[in-house]
Amino acid sequence: MIQFSIAVLSAFIALFINLGLIPLIIKFAHHFQLYDLPDKRKIHTGLIPRLGGPGIFLSFIITIILTYLILHIFNSTDLLMQSKPRLYILFSGIFLIHIFGLYDDLRNVKAPLKLFFQILAAAIVTGGGYLIHSLTIPYLGTINLGLFAYPVTIIWIVGISNAINLIDGMDGLAGGICAFAALSMGIIALIQGQILIAVLCFAFFGSITGFLFYNYPPAKIFMGDS
Repeated sequence: MIQFSIAVLSAFIALFINLGLIPLIIKFAHHFQLYDLPDKRKIHTGLIPRLGGPGIFLSFIITIILTYLILHIFNSTDLLMQSKPRLYILFSGIFLIHIFGLYDDLRNVKAPLKLFFQILAAAIVTGGGYLIHSLTIPYLGTINLGLFAYPVTIIWIVGISNAINLIDGMDGLAGGICAFAALSMGIIALIQGQILIAVLCFAFFGSITGFLFYNYPPAKIFMGDS
């Protein structure tokens, strides 16, 4: 029961933080004219900020820190910090790709350089031991990847990141898909007793949901690459 409560609490914390952050980011973007400018490939016609990413990122990170502090008060930090060194590596990869994505939102980086940093961030994460060790194919069995786990995981992370980026062409679409995915994986993690994964997923779900309040049609802000 405590694991469920912690996960749900993290979702609500992230939700309310981002509900407060996004309006500030929108005002900031309008003040400095940081817009996703319309062109023939885009369906919007107005000047809409594309800095939703920092709101999602900051509310997610702040929530993880606050959740840890709450658990620290109740002497239950071991629930989250069983893999502390690996967490630092995971968040290093997340931070790198977010910062570079933010730079791309502001400066429009060329595709080869963007791909390089995506691969680098994915390599950092896989270096922390977050790997797809095997693939299970129905009726054929399980294939253990061995050393191929590293390139396969990197390709998967980069591929999914770009897939989400490519479908971000309709208000609420990319964010909605990410929210459903995070919630589903969070529930599965709770069922399996993986509290750390559950908290990360529920916090991410709350962060995205807070963003979606301002991204559903007509969108006041876009997610952006960050």
